[in-house]
Amino acid sequence: MATSPTSDRWRSRLRRRVEHPSFARWAACVAFVFALPSLAAGFFLDDHVHRFFLTQSSRFSWLSRSPLDIFSLVHRSAAERKEMLDRGFLPWWTADDLQFALVRPLSSLTHALDYALWPTQPALMHLHSLLWFAAVVLAAGALYRRLLEPPFVAGLATLLFALDDAHGMMVGWIANRNALLTAVFGLIALVAHDAWRRDGDRRGAVLGPAMFACGLLAGESIIGFLGYLCAHAAFIDRAPWSRRLAALAPYAGLTLIWLVSYRVLGYGVVGSGVYLDPLNDPAGFLAAVGKRGPGLLLGQLATPPSETVLILEELTRHGHLIFVGVALAFLLFVAWVLRPLWSRDPSVRFFGAGMLLSVVPVCAAIPDDRLLLNVGIGAMGVVASLVGRGAAELGRLAPSRHWRVSARVLTIGFLIFHAGLGPLLLPLRVLSPRLLEARYQGNYGTLPQDPELGEQTLVIVNAPDAGSCFLLFFWMWGGGWIPPARVRCLSAQMLPFQLTRPDDRTLVARSETGYVTTLSERATRSKDSPFTRGALRRLPGFSVDVSEVSAEGRPTEVVFRFDVPLEDRSLRWVTWKDGRYVPFTPPALGDTLLVEGAMLNL
Repeated sequence: MATSPTSDRWRSRLRRRVEHPSFARWAACVAFVFALPSLAAGFFLDDHVHRFFLTQSSRFSWLSRSPLDIFSLVHRSAAERKEMLDRGFLPWWTADDLQFALVRPLSSLTHALDYALWPTQPALMHLHSLLWFAAVVLAAGALYRRLLEPPFVAGLATLLFALDDAHGMMVGWIANRNALLTAVFGLIALVAHDAWRRDGDRRGAVLGPAMFACGLLAGESIIGFLGYLCAHAAFIDRAPWSRRLAALAPYAGLTLIWLVSYRVLGYGVVGSGVYLDPLNDPAGFLAAVGKRGPGLLLGQLATPPSETVLILEELTRHGHLIFVGVALAFLLFVAWVLRPLWSRDPSVRFFGAGMLLSVVPVCAAIPDDRLLLNVGIGAMGVVASLVGRGAAELGRLAPSRHWRVSARVLTIGFLIFHAGLGPLLLPLRVLSPRLLEARYQGNYGTLPQDPELGEQTLVIVNAPDAGSCFLLFFWMWGGGWIPPARVRCLSAQMLPFQLTRPDDRTLVARSETGYVTTLSERATRSKDSPFTRGALRRLPGFSVDVSEVSAEGRPTEVVFRFDVPLEDRSLRWVTWKDGRYVPFTPPALGDTLLVEGAMLNL
């Protein structure tokens, strides 16, 4: 089909722009503009916790944090964990050794700077994060420019990475800034390492490990860049293998020091059923890689979002297995289409292998698109290599008609998802924290707000999300509310259960599915910590007796005993019903009632 001279000129001008060495700066500006709606995102979830640690923690000595340690949500201190249980930050089924303590001092420092300069201006905190996001795009552009040919492909990869909507939640959530810092440091380390290994620039031998060390101090997601470094040694570096491995030794040494320090200082995630520690539970982590990895890669390369696997796991019995199967089939199709490129282009091998290896550490966390920043570096390198080569060049790589048709279909799909939908969805997804926070505000807004609550124990019969009890205190403190003296969350179940009152101070809950089955329940107790019949937890004014358990160790009958009659004014009863908290009246003596299942409004 003939084209007009005008369209040819525009196409030629666009190509020259994309190929220009300064294109990464332009792409960073575009990414900055498309993500500007995040300025209105406000505070969300962990932001309230960080705000408390950095502005109000002096009110409670047992809950204080160093400005460099604000990512220790549940500290390694047994005394602090007991205080959290006593006050109700953590539910009664929490594992005895639960710990959420992450080492991110450099990231913590950036938040401390925010609260020192503009403590009441979340828009300026988001602007701070946007500057880091622009820096990520600049650094990614430098890497693509070094490794991808022709220059048009490098520019296209930079643009696709800059406008990848999977970055939305990460950019729009202040507390997730650590991922941006680690990406900047990791990308600079890769560029410096490549300059040393291929150009002989010995400054890279120092700058690369130095930037990697900064990444280790910013967040554990820097570990994903070890995959890219290994891929570089395998496919880009042409020195003898002994010298390639020697070049990786500084990064391995730094990682080993970091891991040992993590353990010696008592940090890490312990006791959770949704966040896994590969060193504590290698078998469970490998199983998670098989279950979560394909969905994460599918979410990065196409659709739906990677968190779909968890939604299906919560709502269906085998739906998540079908989803994993579909994801694997799609990935095999992509691998087959890319095989001619993979066999001829070491850069495609580098970015493809880096993508696959960098997804492995991500599987330790709950699947979510916000975790895909490092994975996206390799993914956009691969996508741009396929899209940017054009049908004519790809046709020469493989004469098979089936392959050519498949390559065109995949190319069109990538263009739709990444060049079409990505730029449209990015401004919306950076606002997702604001939309979700509005839901949380609406949920908390239905709780009692009178001053008397500050002297009472709030008894939540069934909560839509066990984690909301932890955030409730920080959210109320930040909003100027008076939180309850204590919280007692009896359940957080999606399905109905029976509640019987045998005497004036006791309730007996019976559930066919059992406790610790939903994702929010498993956040504080893994399946590796089953209950036994007769397990007892005593808390101030309240005790819990597990009287029946399932074969898997899930409590199916639980006895809740209060120190006062259930109608005592020291207790304030609520439950979740029709998408809101409503007052709850305990059943009459000897009666049984059915409590509705609870699901969070999102």
